[in-house]
Amino acid sequence: MSWTVVITEADFEMLRTALLRPDGAEHAAFLYAGVADAGPHRRLLVRRVVLVADEDFGPSPARTEWQIAPRALAHAARECDEAGLALIWAHSHPLARRRVGLSPQDRATVVRAHPHLLDLVHGRPVAALVLGRECAAGEVWTPDGAAELTAVRVVGHHVRDVRPSPATLSAQDARFARQVRLLGEAGQQVLRGLHVAVVGVGGGGSLIMQSLAHLGVGKLTALDFDHVDDSNLSRIVGAEPADARTRTLKVDVMRRMVGRIDPTIEFEGIEADITRQEDARQAADADFVFLATDTMLARFAFNAIVSQFLVPGIVVGSKIVAGRGGRLDLVHVVDRPVLPGGPCLACAGAIEPNQLRLEQVSEPERRAQRYADGPGAEAIAEPSVITLNSISTSLATTDFLLLATGLMPAGADLSALSYYPLERALRRRSVQRVGGCRWCDPSAPNTRLAAGDLVPLPLGPGHRLPPLTPGP
Repeated sequence: MSWTVVITEADFEMLRTALLRPDGAEHAAFLYAGVADAGPHRRLLVRRVVLVADEDFGPSPARTEWQIAPRALAHAARECDEAGLALIWAHSHPLARRRVGLSPQDRATVVRAHPHLLDLVHGRPVAALVLGRECAAGEVWTPDGAAELTAVRVVGHHVRDVRPSPATLSAQDARFARQVRLLGEAGQQVLRGLHVAVVGVGGGGSLIMQSLAHLGVGKLTALDFDHVDDSNLSRIVGAEPADARTRTLKVDVMRRMVGRIDPTIEFEGIEADITRQEDARQAADADFVFLATDTMLARFAFNAIVSQFLVPGIVVGSKIVAGRGGRLDLVHVVDRPVLPGGPCLACAGAIEPNQLRLEQVSEPERRAQRYADGPGAEAIAEPSVITLNSISTSLATTDFLLLATGLMPAGADLSALSYYPLERALRRRSVQRVGGCRWCDPSAPNTRLAAGDLVPLPLGPGHRLPPLTPGP
């Protein structure tokens, strides 16, 4: 079992500034965290940083160690318990630069305090975290036992892992020699260690999957419940006419394509619908998520994953509105990064409530309420071409590359980008967080930010029904 602490870039910088002061002394803080423990790699998801007052952190009565005052520790545990969260107590080792670990005194405090703290938070995890200048280490206790904390994952303009000691770099395959000139060995190593999920592997998602495979991302997960038909062949990278005849699942087309590009990549193809709880939870286990399917329910589910599990992601899409006589009234494509700690899709107005309600009712209910154009009306497939998909996915995968490898400038504007090819214009869509948003405002009542598995995803239960049996 391995544990990682996940924290937004803003909260991490606040923590570092408070704990690693110029005075060179040790300082302490509490982190209140949600828990994601259903996957193979368990995570503590930091929602709130609470600094420990200087008078509540100092030498023990025997002066053998520094300790947090029992009253402060008990108060933090009670607050976590009332909020249904896990507790992390953190302190600094200011002389540690690239390597750090719990000292014998720290470990003695852990052994003495953690059993009592586990009782106070009713069995939710309790962790000790020690922070150095460029490193972090710790230990997580649960009723099942103790485990080492492998890293602190910081999500923001640079998605990075702060570890107990520097990661060991391995020799890269010759195929990445030209990439390494840009990314460096360390950057390529980061890509190899990432798990990226792509939700929807049709026209846009297949292009994303192809780029990620060529970049050398170590694990790729494709989630889609649909199969290939003739209308997909002009847009899905890797699809062949035989796939339409045999109604091959799109995720199986991706499996074949990724295997041909780089057979060393770990690939997982899941026949899944992200709007169902169990399927969405599969995407929440990734380090980064792309959404390449454009329904309101899918956006709602994606938004819940980003906020509730602190998983950064990007939404891609395109829209074509055709007028009479073949005239094009509107053509644009979108690359929309959505990062934990920033404004969410709901704040951006990208989740339209009426359309969301429409997509949640059954087809008979939809017709009865006259949501369609009339009895028996069929859904109209919007126009789609591979060149437009290529623009949005190229922007998105480049954003991902820069975020993942630390090449994205700290002050870069990560607002959504819309490209209008008829005008050859690229425009930003700036968004501000809406106060009280239950998804991205940590102070909102009943906020879901960083809740992880402590509350269920607000989606339909179970999985989508299997697709139709493949035809001849």
